Amino acid sequence: MADIFLDHRRRVAVRVENQGGSFSPDIYRAHPPVQIHLLMNGRSWAYVPLSFLDPAGKLRQPGGSIIWTSDYILREAAEITVVVDEGNRLPEANKNNNTLARRLSP
Repeated sequence: MADIFLDHRRRVAVRVENQGGSFSPDIYRAHPPVQIHLLMNGRSWAYVPLSFLDPAGKLRQPGGSIIWTSDYILREAAEITVVVDEGNRLPEANKNNNTLARRLSP
């Protein structure tokens, strides 16, 4: 996990980075899918599959990163939490960096 921020239109955006090793492209076709889970003020808001989040496979390589921007325009302050690989299906050495929360204000 790397960052949660607002873009210039106040849409919630997430930057995800592979801070570990490489992994197989098969993980993009896994069922159930590997996904990120977004929460707003502690309430589930969205699930985004890895295959949608990273169609080019940039996250497969160490240091690879992507930015995904939601359609949601933040109109008032909120705490946004992002959980990557909630089911712990990606091979990684550090599972402690899969969750990030940020308080954002428009």
